[in-house]
Amino acid sequence: MDGGGSHAIRAVHWSPAELKLLEYTIHIKNPTDKITLIPFGCVHADDPGFRPALFRQCLQRIKDDPNAYGIGMGDYVNFLRSTARKHLQSYVADENSFDDLDPLIKNRAEAFYKEWLKPIEKKLIGLAEGNHYYQNRKGITDTQWLCEFAGCNYLDKPAFLRLKITYKSKWSRIFKVLIHHGDWSGGFGRIGGDFNAMENKGLLGFGAFDIFLFGHTHRKGGFKVPVMDLSERQELRLIERTKVFVRTGTFMAGYDPKCHGTYAQKKLLAPTDLGWVEVGIRFYREYDKARTAKYRERYPDRHSGQTGNFKVEFELKH
Repeated sequence: MDGGGSHAIRAVHWSPAELKLLEYTIHIKNPTDKITLIPFGCVHADDPGFRPALFRQCLQRIKDDPNAYGIGMGDYVNFLRSTARKHLQSYVADENSFDDLDPLIKNRAEAFYKEWLKPIEKKLIGLAEGNHYYQNRKGITDTQWLCEFAGCNYLDKPAFLRLKITYKSKWSRIFKVLIHHGDWSGGFGRIGGDFNAMENKGLLGFGAFDIFLFGHTHRKGGFKVPVMDLSERQELRLIERTKVFVRTGTFMAGYDPKCHGTYAQKKLLAPTDLGWVEVGIRFYREYDKARTAKYRERYPDRHSGQTGNFKVEFELKH
């Protein structure tokens, strides 16, 4: 890969009934390099409200930054919503009638890949499933076809990612990432309820994870929650860890002068929050008073200060 970090993927394939577990390793050239995760979802590229220029800007951001990596969050096109998909699958009078849809949908997936994903395919950690997708009689979805074309991991819903950032052979840091489209309910009228639901999901059932990525509600934003922990090695001390929660936005406007009778208009939904969120991971070191005192006790003729181990800081941009 040109520029900054390089990556290696170790993916294991399970049957559809099993959870998606993934390890993804990023090698950084300098310890202060900032890694940026850019989750993008709710694209709805076949909807009249789709904003192609904005989506292209997001993908260009991933392509141009050597330390930026994309994660698809689902709903790349509209066809089909969950209810319509169930209705289609309920028709069993003719087993072969809908097989003719397969090549049409697969061709559409290939066209989406070529136009949008091909320029960033080497920087895609994977594509998650949303609630808008086509699924054929064999259980294969158009998202899986997208992953096949792009050569990236199919993240399904949910996916559990062990993200490993390594600096040469000197040190590495593990981050646990939970990726889910976020459609565990019908949505939230207020942003407070939406964000509270994210926090509840993370703290009540998945407390060991560091980063939580959700889409679906077409809101864009995030927040950080500090939690206390005990050190696992060396001296016993309290340490502060940070959890990051993100709603990943959308690239489809709910209200547009050219669009009449849309789902958002009929349901009187709030306007969508267009764009994407960036999660930055940055390493830094601070002056360590205790380590400096021990150093000067050992070397009284030296007066340089000592720093502690590398710490991590999360940065949210939206």
